[in-house]
Amino acid sequence: MNKIHIANWSELEPQTPAYALVADVDLVIVRWKDEEQASVLYGRCAHRGALMADGRIEGGNIVCGLHDWDYCYKSGISSYNPSEQLYRFKSWVEDGKVWVDEDEIRAWAKENPQPYDRDAYQGLYQDIHGGPEESHTKYIQHLAEHGLSRVGHHGRVSAMGVPRDELPRWEQIQLLTAQLHEVPLLDNDPVGTEVVIGPNAMKPLVLERPLFVSDMSFGALSEEAKVSLAMGAELAGTGICSGEGGMLPEERGANSRYLYELASARFGYSMDKVQKCQAFHFKCGQGAKTGTGGHLPGSKVKGKIATVRGLNEGEAAISPSCAWRIANHADKEA
Repeated sequence: MNKIHIANWSELEPQTPAYALVADVDLVIVRWKDEEQASVLYGRCAHRGALMADGRIEGGNIVCGLHDWDYCYKSGISSYNPSEQLYRFKSWVEDGKVWVDEDEIRAWAKENPQPYDRDAYQGLYQDIHGGPEESHTKYIQHLAEHGLSRVGHHGRVSAMGVPRDELPRWEQIQLLTAQLHEVPLLDNDPVGTEVVIGPNAMKPLVLERPLFVSDMSFGALSEEAKVSLAMGAELAGTGICSGEGGMLPEERGANSRYLYELASARFGYSMDKVQKCQAFHFKCGQGAKTGTGGHLPGSKVKGKIATVRGLNEGEAAISPSCAWRIANHADKEA
């Protein structure tokens, strides 16, 4: 046992929560009414982690000041739901002071690590839990701590991926056939799936199937991901598009049906690269982020990503919302 005192008895008001900190664990002390006894409970509400020392006593309960969760101040157990409780530590009054066993609290903390960084912004008052009823609280606190220093050129920046469980599956695709206009083929009859891009061109691009890997830029995806997708597309007899992040030589080398994209920011664009591809893709606007363009944070623009895009390391890659010198349909036709 390593006994330490955490409060002077004479300074505690009866049935008034008081704060203490031992072994990096927040505590709440409650002096009992008309008795020389005090409860020392874990000092964080089980709901959202608010400090119980900022709460109040109502009858036999200590009530959280945020959402009114209550616990018996003598036992720490909620009368509403006994499974919810504030752990009660051993304590005693001696020589005009309230004492606890630091070893007990330290052992409890080892089993229940405390996530609060008291030296950081908001310190004791960090909301580490969050909740669906206050879905924007975490982001508001992020802005309060960092201001606009981590906000992108077009506002908040985040990945635009789609959760896998929300994507359509092959077995969900139904092909409706016109069985009277054209008689269905038998199972063993050959079926052509080829698609020709630029049938009137001197060198049309032929895909073995009506699918290809669409535009995802280098920087948004890693080199390993880009090359892997290019190799997979090659094995499937189809192509892949560079995306607006410039031409990654390793990706182009892994696919013989390579589409090179010219987008609004013209990252790494040059006519000599056009000669190395099998098809040219002109993107006049942003489909995924309509009206806002694109933004790759400067923290990602480094090494080969900066080289391929033709940018300085650390320079944010900003894509305008539309192509240069195009203001209407007539400009596009020209």
